[in-house]
Amino acid sequence: MLFETHTPTPPTADPIAAPQAWTAVMARANRTCECTGACGTRHSKSGLRCDIRHGQYLKGSKGPVRITIGQPGLNDHEAAAPPPAELAAWCPSCWRGADRRRRASHQAFADRQTVTDTLF
Repeated sequence: MLFETHTPTPPTADPIAAPQAWTAVMARANRTCECTGACGTRHSKSGLRCDIRHGQYLKGSKGPVRITIGQPGLNDHEAAAPPPAELAAWCPSCWRGADRRRRASHQAFADRQTVTDTLF
């Protein structure tokens, strides 16, 4: 009896919605996350850019990484409008980090506005 000694290649799992935009961004990004520190990580081991690739298996993960495209902070309707040149490829970890930093920045601004409004 023969046993497979390698992991079978996973399906590409390309998105169903907006495939032209996703394909254009992923071709530009070489199917790799384009984060250069917006997530709060310096990515110093990989030349200051995240090196996680679409379909890559990471230690401790239950499945392959799925790279998505977008801009943190846009809702679904806004994200559908920009051309591919304005979108970036993001791994889930960098996306969450960038979104978390954006929310913290907006909250800090709102807090400063509240203090200013109460003083005057």
